[in-house]
Amino acid sequence: MNAFSRTFQRASRRPERTEVLRLPDGRELWLRPVHPADAAPIAGAFELLGDDEVRRRYLHPVKALGLDYLTQLVNIVPGESFAVVAA
Repeated sequence: MNAFSRTFQRASRRPERTEVLRLPDGRELWLRPVHPADAAPIAGAFELLGDDEVRRRYLHPVKALGLDYLTQLVNIVPGESFAVVAA
């Protein structure tokens, strides 16, 4: 596989409407609108947070993200709210 093929394959995996930012250390950060399929990965990432990190984000203890909250978070109403995911 040549460099062009690798570049083309990598670009084809990028979700539609994704902005790519290059960080000072050279890594890429992909930003895109949130999708309903992001609910499970967001819930999984929340479980990786420590108690102190959760308190700083929510200003009170939260043990888990509820289904109603996750549903609201990933089902954005255009013109009323905005959310992006970063990877």
